[in-house]
Amino acid sequence: MPEDQNKESEQNKIDPILVYLDETGDHSLEKIDKDFPIFVLTTFIVRQSVYVNEIIPKVYQLKINNFGHEGVILHSRDIRKAQTPFEFLLNVNKREPFLNSISELIGNLNFKLIVSVIKKEKLVKQYAKPFNPYELALKFNLERIIALLNQIKQTKVRLVAESRGKNEDDALRLSLYEMIREGTERISKEEFRKIEFILTFLPKSNNIVGTQIADLCGYPIGRHILNPGKENKPFEVIKSKILGKINGLECFKVFP
Repeated sequence: MPEDQNKESEQNKIDPILVYLDETGDHSLEKIDKDFPIFVLTTFIVRQSVYVNEIIPKVYQLKINNFGHEGVILHSRDIRKAQTPFEFLLNVNKREPFLNSISELIGNLNFKLIVSVIKKEKLVKQYAKPFNPYELALKFNLERIIALLNQIKQTKVRLVAESRGKNEDDALRLSLYEMIREGTERISKEEFRKIEFILTFLPKSNNIVGTQIADLCGYPIGRHILNPGKENKPFEVIKSKILGKINGLECFKVFP
C-alpha cells in the first residue's frame, strides 16, 4: 500500500466516521398514510472529532439558549405539532425565530447525509411481494456506506439507530447479518465482510444528538419528494449536506 494510503488509513483509525440512522414515516405497506405515503431512512455521517468537539456543543448550546438545559430531545414531529416541550411554538412570534435557529444550526454544522426514500404506494403496485421498506432502505444506505468506507479506507464502523422495540430491532439486526452473509445485487458478500459493523440500538430517551439531526433532516426531505415544486426552506438548507455519487451510487436514492 502506498505511503499516503497508509497515512489515510491510520487517520481514519484515529478519527473515524460515525453513522447514525433515523426513520421518517412508518414502514407498513398494509395501511399507507395518504398524507405521507413514503418511508425515509436518513443516515447522518460525521467525523468523530467534529461530532465531539463541534456538533454536540453547538446543539447543546441551542438547547440551553431556548430551554435552559440540554435535556430536551429535538424531535421533528413534536416541533411541528408544538407538543411538549415545544408549546411555545404556538406563538408565531416565537415559532419563526426558533425554526430559523435550527435551520441556521444545521446549515453551519459539518456533516453529510445518505438518504433513501421508498415510495410505498408505487412499491406495492410494482411488486407482488414487496420488500419491507425499512429493510430495503437499509440495504440502499449500507451499499453507499460501504462505498464511502472503502473510499476513505475505514474498515470498522458503528451504526447507531433509535430502538423501535425488541422485535423490530431484532428483525433489523437479522437483515444486516443476512446482507453481510449474502451481499446485495451491488455489493458482494466479500466486500461486506471487509467491514466490521457494530449495530447499536438506543432509545429516544438517551438524547442522542446524531439521531436527532437525522430526524430533523428526514421530514423536509420527505416533503420535498412529495411536493418538489412547493417552497421548502428547510430542504434548501439540508440538500447541500447530501453526499453526491460514490463509486457510481447516488447517495439520494428514491425507489421505485
